[in-house]
Amino acid sequence: MNRKYLMLALITIASCSNLKLGHFRQVSIPDSSYVVSIPKDWTDGIMYSEINSLSVNLQRGSHGGVPGYPQFEFKYANFEADDIEFNNLKKVIDQKPKKMIQIKIKSYDAFRFDSSSEIIYDFVNGDAASSTISNRTIFVILNKGYLKCDLSGNKEHIDKYKENLLRICSSFSSKESL
Repeated sequence: MNRKYLMLALITIASCSNLKLGHFRQVSIPDSSYVVSIPKDWTDGIMYSEINSLSVNLQRGSHGGVPGYPQFEFKYANFEADDIEFNNLKKVIDQKPKKMIQIKIKSYDAFRFDSSSEIIYDFVNGDAASSTISNRTIFVILNKGYLKCDLSGNKEHIDKYKENLLRICSSFSSKESL
């Protein structure tokens, strides 16, 4: 009887989601021993910087190109890493701002928060334009380091894909446990 309710719950969750059960593949987070599960038809690549990250985008369009937004990004840094981005995130978490929500990812403490920034473009011909980029970040404190899961795009992208970010971030596992 309990299996019946569990199966009904899983079917309901899957039908309400942008992701389909069983249609995932595991991808390594650079410079770490961790992987995350992403939809099979989504694209991935490595963004190189001081701390390399896994960049994930939606599936290729009919023209063959990959949409720039929304973009998912996954990074790992050990506790000793001296990285400006991770150091700034740790300072923000220590201040415990009101808009930051403490959650659990598996059994680990994690923090979720949203941010946005306005980008202003000045063109050579004197015209100007602006756009707003929104982010949802989940910062997970692991045993030996930090995992940062990030979703960026416009406000509509964040609203539409925020559950996907949580699901992918929660899918992390150690390569050794596979």
